[in-house]
Amino acid sequence: MPPRVLIVDDNVEVADAFAEFFGKRGYRTAVAHCGVTGLAMARATRPDVVLLNLQMPWMNGLEVLRELRGDPATAGLKVIMTSGYVDIPELAAQAGAQDAILYPARFDEVQRKVERLLERRH
Repeated sequence: MPPRVLIVDDNVEVADAFAEFFGKRGYRTAVAHCGVTGLAMARATRPDVVLLNLQMPWMNGLEVLRELRGDPATAGLKVIMTSGYVDIPELAAQAGAQDAILYPARFDEVQRKVERLLERRH
């Protein structure tokens, strides 16, 4: 079964562009445009990788990640934090994400990071 990538980003254009990019490469994709929905989708679908934006209204990426890590059912999900915030790599590592992407990012860079995590999923 193809890997599932959940993209959680309030920027509709960015989220949809990632979904289209990964979908064309055979991944199963799902998109959430807010942290609340993203958290619910992550719990319901248990994706192989979550691309999780830091800055979102209502529930930001750090809050989502904290909830995921606090639930034994989702604690092991692979999460890549995304942001235009220059300190995102350090912030993501401290919060328990496996990796981070600084926007603007190239699609091939994001794909390499996702594939690296998928190699370690079992």
